[in-house]
Amino acid sequence: MSEENRRFTRIKYGVPAIVTVDDTEFSVQSINNLCIGGALIPCEQKFAHKTKCIFRIPMTGSSSNLFVEAKGEFVWSSETEAAIKFTEIDPDSLMLLQNIIRYNAEDPDAIECEIEEHQGIV
Repeated sequence: MSEENRRFTRIKYGVPAIVTVDDTEFSVQSINNLCIGGALIPCEQKFAHKTKCIFRIPMTGSSSNLFVEAKGEFVWSSETEAAIKFTEIDPDSLMLLQNIIRYNAEDPDAIECEIEEHQGIV
């Protein structure tokens, strides 16, 4: 997908994440990129198109129970990477995700415009 067709700006976000497919959890050492609508992760397992998952980013700091969690589906995967499109996210996780994107983006003003234009993840 070309940059012009993307709805949300992607950022480099090299932190760990957890992906759950059915009852199996996969640890992701470092997210390749992240946006309000999804994530690109390193992945050695191929998943079928539209395989459902739960994507979680644990937040470090004083509260160990704080995390971003989104339901999603794999839109493509290879032997090295997989792209997840977020399909559902609760308001608290969305706010955390938006703040992560804001504070890590090269152009925070552009992110503000995206958030204003798209009141959610789609």
